[in-house]
Amino acid sequence: MRATLQAIAGRKPHWVLFFALFAFYLSFTPGTINGMGYNQENLIGANQIVNNLINLVRRLPLAPIGWPRHGLLEMLFDLPFVVASRLLFGDSLEWFGRVAIIQPIMFTALSCVVAFLWIQRLTKSLAWAYWLSMTAAIATMIWPYTYIGLETTQSLFVILSAYLALAAENRSSRLRLVTFSFACATAISVKSNGVFLTPAIIYLIYCYFFRGHKTVADTLRLEWVRMILAFAIVGGVYFVNRHYSSKYWDAGYGSSSGYFFTLLADGFARVAFNFLSYFGSVNKSLLLYAPVTALGLFMLPQAYRKHPRIAVFAVLTLAGMAGGFSLTYMWADETWGPRYLHEAILPLTVCFASAKAACGKAGAEFRWSRETPLLAAAVLGVVISFLGSFFYYGNLHIAAMEVSQPALESLQHDPRMNHIEFNARLLKVWVRKKFGGVDNPELWPSHYNWWFQKPPDVPKEKTFDLRILASPLPVMAHLWDGPFFVSRDIYQILRLLLPCSLLLSLALFAYLAFLSVRQPIESGQTSSQPTDAKSGAKSAPVNERQWD
Repeated sequence: MRATLQAIAGRKPHWVLFFALFAFYLSFTPGTINGMGYNQENLIGANQIVNNLINLVRRLPLAPIGWPRHGLLEMLFDLPFVVASRLLFGDSLEWFGRVAIIQPIMFTALSCVVAFLWIQRLTKSLAWAYWLSMTAAIATMIWPYTYIGLETTQSLFVILSAYLALAAENRSSRLRLVTFSFACATAISVKSNGVFLTPAIIYLIYCYFFRGHKTVADTLRLEWVRMILAFAIVGGVYFVNRHYSSKYWDAGYGSSSGYFFTLLADGFARVAFNFLSYFGSVNKSLLLYAPVTALGLFMLPQAYRKHPRIAVFAVLTLAGMAGGFSLTYMWADETWGPRYLHEAILPLTVCFASAKAACGKAGAEFRWSRETPLLAAAVLGVVISFLGSFFYYGNLHIAAMEVSQPALESLQHDPRMNHIEFNARLLKVWVRKKFGGVDNPELWPSHYNWWFQKPPDVPKEKTFDLRILASPLPVMAHLWDGPFFVSRDIYQILRLLLPCSLLLSLALFAYLAFLSVRQPIESGQTSSQPTDAKSGAKSAPVNERQWD
């Protein structure tokens, strides 16, 4: 058994990482996707599609479908899980949510595996690939969003599109082209905000075709058919999905663009401040909720010198999402951290890896003692991300509603409504109750500090007792409190499954860490020389700045 595991880990360590991350994320699962953002819209729509497919088979009239806000595509990724849920547990929305929680867990693990493969290719080191992908996976807001599930699909296809365009060697096969085109199409179509990713995706399409020493004229002459096919797939998927998403927006707002114009910020100064807030807000800064991205931004110049295409893609992704949402007053909402920048985390992590590969010779040995900034970012990120994973993200908004302060500006900037501090207080209340501490009221928020004298006509400030909300999100945290959320049989299964899943993930993490020390990837395994598609032989070396 040990020899088999060692062989798998040595030859396919990315699959070991996938199962390790999947098991880890599963162990902290909330047990359902219902109640997380708009996910229930997708589940209801997917179930209506299943009903209509059944009606087609039975030759019954088709029922109308309530299309969700992001159209058909995002809903289709939930469809297999709805079908599985119906086969196993019947037509139950409650069970749809329980089964569909697997989807964002799977997609998040796959996203990190793609980043792992890319970093491994850049650094020629299993250690660098493992520790950087792990830092992104559990030391950024990627971990909490595995359960919130609002950005995971788009982030997967953004990083997959970039990997296929900038790192994969064999780009000549028709299947690879279709896969790349569909990934690009999904990245800009699966959510309405994908329009802000259009510059980054167009750049990836350019990189996919224009590479090596070929002139522009030669490339156009040889690749024009494949280029038309790529743009046809991207455009076709985008406009089909937009057709279905418009059905949601037309019903309430006249159009999606009409809704967008109602959100615009009032003036250029506000737009500029919104953009800066993505990196400096005490409540919503990307650098706070994903500390490793600060290292990626700092190392951008080195990354650009060695791998310019990677750096340009990362900047286009970050600037597109940050710049696009800075146009609105809701550049950040009640969710955990700056969720609209979720898609930029892995590209910036890859940027950091490419800069590290540029600073020293490929395959340089990884040592935490030499990477103090990375270690600090990882430790800080794990603590912050754990707080985001351990409690329901909507608790802060619930409490803000109770004290009549749910304004977006308060959630974005008021330090008394800092999500990290808020969840830390919830954790303190829960631990105190769990271990028999004094059950005193935990009043929130703190009172305003008035400058000089408090005005006499100010209404009395409200407070809220946080003990009401101090209930952990993960099912595993409730396993010894009794089967209050599922039947007793399922409770017993979960009580065995979830702790075992956590132990399995920790064992796989430890084994990969051990393997990364003992068996760094050799440079020959990660050669970036392109391969001739017909002969299978290595072609002449290509300028690394052009190939990336």
